[in-house]
Amino acid sequence: MGVTHHGRTRRLDLADPTLREWECTVLHADPEQGVVLDRSAFYPGGGGQPPDHGVLLWQGVQTRIVGTRKGDDLWLIPADGGTHVASTAQIGKVQVVKVESKGRANRRVRVRLAD
Repeated sequence: MGVTHHGRTRRLDLADPTLREWECTVLHADPEQGVVLDRSAFYPGGGGQPPDHGVLLWQGVQTRIVGTRKGDDLWLIPADGGTHVASTAQIGKVQVVKVESKGRANRRVRVRLAD
């Protein structure tokens, strides 16, 4: 399978990390665990990097999802979250609202879009 796949899922994010839309086939679906796709640009997380979040449009239903590794497959599970952008210029100006300590080496930064 190598570096371009995780289990049965072809990792599109490795070739183009800015990819925002793609077509794919659902290989497996479980109401509690989520779905496995044949191709995905969602980064599943790892090495301290959080997983990607996004929206899956499947059978006419739009669902917020997050990528995750489960065993040999890359799963997409229902979740809350936002989207990743290729550049912060796509967002515009932001204002830091609050910085919280979440341990010795971790901080939670809350931001809001500014006018």
